[in-house]
Amino acid sequence: HNVMQQISAFQWPGNVRELENTLERSLLFTTGKEITELKLDSDIPPSITVDWKQRKEQAIEEVEKAYLNASLKQYHGNIKEIAIHMEISTRAVYNKLNKYKINPDKYRT
Repeated sequence: HNVMQQISAFQWPGNVRELENTLERSLLFTTGKEITELKLDSDIPPSITVDWKQRKEQAIEEVEKAYLNASLKQYHGNIKEIAIHMEISTRAVYNKLNKYKINPDKYRT
């Protein structure tokens, strides 16, 4: 119940995203089935937080790149099909392709 009090009392300047990140971090540090201690950003040294955020972002990027390349291959560069299967807009697919400098034309037949 102490955790719920901490959640209610904290200001959450980053809103929902910060709350999600805090709960995710707290879950990583828990040993049982219940979060017994809330790991706020102020509880974690900045170097660990930065390293975690960088590693998390790198992992997400690697997975996205691999998934996009595999999807481009599977759907022969058809962005609309990829968007449907990723459950995002075609614009979002194009944004990701641009972000990772992936050319869908190479996959079109």
